Amino acid sequence: MGISEQLFLLIQAMKKNEKRHFKLYTNKYNKSKEKDIVVLFDIINALKEYDEQLIVTKAQKKGIKNIPYVKNQLKKELLRALTDFNFNYADTVYPSDALAKCDIGLSYKIPELVFEWANKVKVASPPTENAFVKYHLSLKEMSALLWDINKNQAQIEDLFADMRSYVEYVKYDIEYNYLSIRFLYWHTYLPRPVTEEAIKAIEPYVQSKWYQDESLALSFFNKRSLYFCKHLYLEVKGDYEESLAYIQRIVDLYDAHKYVIKQKTECFIIDFSNLLFTYFDLNQLEKVPQLLEKFDSFGKECIAKTDGGYINYQFHYVLVYAYYYHLTEQTNKMIQLIPLAEKYFLTNQYKSLEHNLVFVYFFIINSFFIEKNQYQLSLWLKRYYQQDFRTNHPRIQLVIRFIEIAFQIENGHFKLAKSFLERIKYFKNKMKLTLPIIPIYSSIFRHLMRDKIVNGSEKKLELINSLKENTQQMSGTNQRYYRDVERWLINNLEQDK
Repeated sequence: MGISEQLFLLIQAMKKNEKRHFKLYTNKYNKSKEKDIVVLFDIINALKEYDEQLIVTKAQKKGIKNIPYVKNQLKKELLRALTDFNFNYADTVYPSDALAKCDIGLSYKIPELVFEWANKVKVASPPTENAFVKYHLSLKEMSALLWDINKNQAQIEDLFADMRSYVEYVKYDIEYNYLSIRFLYWHTYLPRPVTEEAIKAIEPYVQSKWYQDESLALSFFNKRSLYFCKHLYLEVKGDYEESLAYIQRIVDLYDAHKYVIKQKTECFIIDFSNLLFTYFDLNQLEKVPQLLEKFDSFGKECIAKTDGGYINYQFHYVLVYAYYYHLTEQTNKMIQLIPLAEKYFLTNQYKSLEHNLVFVYFFIINSFFIEKNQYQLSLWLKRYYQQDFRTNHPRIQLVIRFIEIAFQIENGHFKLAKSFLERIKYFKNKMKLTLPIIPIYSSIFRHLMRDKIVNGSEKKLELINSLKENTQQMSGTNQRYYRDVERWLINNLEQDK
């Protein structure tokens, strides 16, 4: 039975209130994004008997281009809507139902839905009951709160306190999971440059017995979490070689636990990617080609297993190779990756990986910037600004904004460049960025737009030296992100008359 016939039978079997709920559900959570889905639903719903040719003809007349894709999306949407309908009219809230409902909220970026259903389970019984499930519901709430970190910082800390209470009742099963999430949150949202106060914030966890005593980490997953925490902490402290050693220990764990790779391909892909990124950050590229061969070899195994492994491998494949090509300045090869990257911009499957998607945009935009392909650069800048990255990697977003200003100056659009430069101040305050390069970059951009007239080579030399000095104060990773914008600024300063 084909998918069209399945849809026909399913829609014919639905009750009127279920059909009504489907449209309300789609309109509420998808809005205008899924217009073709509703159109196809109406076409099939109007049929008295199944007729594939008639479905295709009417769909084409209604302007639906990719009919097989829309059919698949309609099937998924119908199942979600029917599940949602049964949730809403159920007399009892079961924890498994709440977890599934939270997943729907995360999938469609509806935080209110996540909070509502997590809270229903939490208030239904004391913390001692269903502590394991409540802990995982809190993880889903955490994912929703991180969409707007600046607004939700107080709520996130309260949620960590709730999770800590659940850990007390479950103990060893989730202690290391909690520890790794705490470290990852701390590491991801550290102020840059890192302050002593920020490092002290994580010290209580560093001093905990779970962190200090490796013998307590008995299982594979507990060891993995512990080594990951130590990797993050040592990286921030500047002990890069020790940090690399711990991420290498994680990858080595898989050799001793071969069965885990079959069960958790996604974990292995992420850990192997982290190992490669650590080599990138240390600028130790001599071992990378050999590691990439191993990464590719394992990726083929993932493709042969499950769709999930394939999706995660392909996304990390793009991310790893994009970073590698950026470091080694292989712009042409970076551009060749774009068709593969497109798969994740055109589907919803990348949403769980959205935190790192901004890097892919940066590598693509930066490549066209280097190649001086202004047409493609303008297209990708437009696509980038259509995304909602919220607070994801503000330093990377700042580089993209600098590229946009350089692009406008290159084209002689000084008014546009000036307006983008004015927004940098707002962006800096919103993201709480304290990078010393911001004022010097802004100063040079203003000079190039003739807001400031600089006479004589001495002043230009002073600007160039100041630019280089401020760049050297950044970490090696950040220096590489700003590398090409810095080159552009220096070249334009030297050419300026």
